[in-house]
Amino acid sequence: MYIVKATSHAGPVSFACGTLDQALDRLADLSSRGFQEVSVKDPKGKEWSAAAFMTAFL
Repeated sequence: MYIVKATSHAGPVSFACGTLDQALDRLADLSSRGFQEVSVKDPKGKEWSAAAFMTAFL
């Protein structure tokens, strides 16, 4: 499971994504909506910045 984390003006949020494609879609959505500090934790426990994750898997 991928965990996508981000921060908005209302505070931190987390989303659980079952697949790589869902995580990529959520990253794109949160980034386009102005969320900050967007990151992903992959199933192996490695934490990625949004830019690094999208570069590695797109």
